Amino acid sequence: MIEAGDIPVRADCSRRQSCDSSLIDGILREIRLALGRLIESERPSVIDLRSLPRMRPATYRSLKEALSTGEVSAVIEAEVRITVRETRYPGVWWLTHTGEPDGLVAEFIEIALIPDILRPHAADLRAGLKRLDQALAASPVEPPPTHADTPRTNRTEGKQP
Repeated sequence: MIEAGDIPVRADCSRRQSCDSSLIDGILREIRLALGRLIESERPSVIDLRSLPRMRPATYRSLKEALSTGEVSAVIEAEVRITVRETRYPGVWWLTHTGEPDGLVAEFIEIALIPDILRPHAADLRAGLKRLDQALAASPVEPPPTHADTPRTNRTEGKQP
């Protein structure tokens, strides 16, 4: 199992002009602490990138490059479009909220097993179950037999019990 301390993080601003490596280093260290807490207690954390001092474009790009892209992404189409992207570090997610006409609304780094926005609410689960029950009730297809309806054979003799 990978420990939080095993994750090497550093900002590479050598190719960028006007890159604030100390800001990136501070964010990466905050992420490292939050990831350690997540591993220890499963307690999530969120970093609101819009609440930080305004990042220069080069600093922003360097932070995105330092975190890179992982294997999972999702898009939520609502009043505000939310893009959820796993970074190269499992449990570290980059969330971007955009809307019309102004574009970027909010941007977060969430350190969690799964981002909160992707977890369904109990009311949504109940509504989904109700819709599924209605669809099944309206379906002309016979449901498959249940386990109790399936005859069992005796494997040693090949006879019904």
